[in-house]
This record gives sequence, C-alpha cells and structure tokens, in this order.
Amino acid sequence: IERAAGRRLGRRNGPRPLDLDVLYFRGQRLGWGMPKGVDKPKRRRGDLIIPHPEIAKRGFVLVPLLEVCPHWVHPVTGVTGRQMLARLGAQARGVTVFGPPLPLF
Repeated sequence: IERAAGRRLGRRNGPRPLDLDVLYFRGQRLGWGMPKGVDKPKRRRGDLIIPHPEIAKRGFVLVPLLEVCPHWVHPVTGVTGRQMLARLGAQARGVTVFGPPLPLF
C-alpha cells in the first residue's frame, strides 16, 4: 500500500507520502522473539513487529487505539493502554479528539 502511494526508502523518519503502522492484531506477537516483559525487540529496517515497538511512546497512537479498544493490554509487556497514556503525561495531552467516539460494531 505504501509503495502504491509513492513511498520509497529514504532517510529514517524522513518525509513520506504515506506511513502505515500495524499497531496491534488480535493479541498476536510477531518479531519480538523475547520473553514477556522485555521493553523493545531487536529490529532490522523493514521488519514487521506486532504490536508496534514504539506504541507506548506515542499519544497520537494510544488515544485513538483506546477509543476503539478501551481495555487494551500490551500482549508483551502486560501494561494497559491507559497506563501507557498516563506515563506520557503532557505529551498525551497534546492529542485532540474531534467529533464523537466511533461506534463499536
């Protein structure tokens, strides 16, 4: 999908037309290869790691994730999404939710 939108490998965290991250998928762990409780996996560029290894550092990711899955728990660390958001403090407060919450199926 990213390539179809014109994305090409460039500098890390540089500008790009589209960036899709798989945050979470049905409690699956992919690419961690370490015991529960380890904070970050070893990673090579382009590897898919689920849940996303930077999820706990990003309020702009956690806020919408918790809107659709309010009781989400990280399947590797066991930390809840709400706990992660609370640890971010001021960083998370910069996230603005527009409109009503999405309806759950």
